[in-house]
Amino acid sequence: MTRPPLSALAFTLVSLGVFAVLSMRFLPLVPLYLHAGTRAQTQTALNAIAEAQGWLVSDMAITDVTDQSMTFEYHPHHRGGDSLQCHQYCFTHHVLQSCGSSCL
Repeated sequence: MTRPPLSALAFTLVSLGVFAVLSMRFLPLVPLYLHAGTRAQTQTALNAIAEAQGWLVSDMAITDVTDQSMTFEYHPHHRGGDSLQCHQYCFTHHVLQSCGSSCL
């Protein structure tokens, strides 16, 4: 039985490393891909928040989604110092709050 070449082992390890890094970003967003209801609810909420706050939807990046809430970062792109704000929106109560709060 022959051993696989070292380059094949290196390729496998690098591929697993890249997959691990990408999965940390992808896994919290899985409900958006699997559930049409969650996807529609999230889109409606983002548009409503953007309109109410006077924000651009393109300045909002979703970081986590569950069936009860979504977490997103708001990063306005304007002249001067850019600030990053983390927000959580509760689908059940329609409440926008800062990150770290719970949706009860």
